[in-house]
Amino acid sequence: MNKYRAKKCRVDGHCFDSKREAAHYLVLRLLEKAGKVNAIQVHPRFDLHAHGTDGIKRKIGQAEMDFRFWDCERKEWRIQDVKGMDLPLSKWKRAHLEAEHGIKVELVK
Repeated sequence: MNKYRAKKCRVDGHCFDSKREAAHYLVLRLLEKAGKVNAIQVHPRFDLHAHGTDGIKRKIGQAEMDFRFWDCERKEWRIQDVKGMDLPLSKWKRAHLEAEHGIKVELVK
C-alpha cells in the first residue's frame, strides 16, 4: 500500500497502481467490445527532453501515463491519466508533454 492508501491491482495481466485505475481499464475494455475504442495501450511512456545551455537536446526522463487508445467516434488518439491526488510532479509531466509533443492528457478523477 502506498502513502495515499491506493491498493495495487492486477487485471488481464496488467498491474495497476490503484483500484480506480483498474476500474477505468475495465470501462475502456467495455467500450472496446462496443466498438467505440480500440488499440488500448496500458502505461504508455513518452520521452521528455530539454535543451542544455549548449543548445543540445537531451533526454531528461519519461512520463508514464495510464492509457492510450484510439477513439473510433472522434477518430483520434486519446491519452488519459487516472488520479486520486494530482501532485505537482504529475501536473508538470502533463504540461511538459503538451509543450514538447503537443500531447494533451485527459485527467480522469
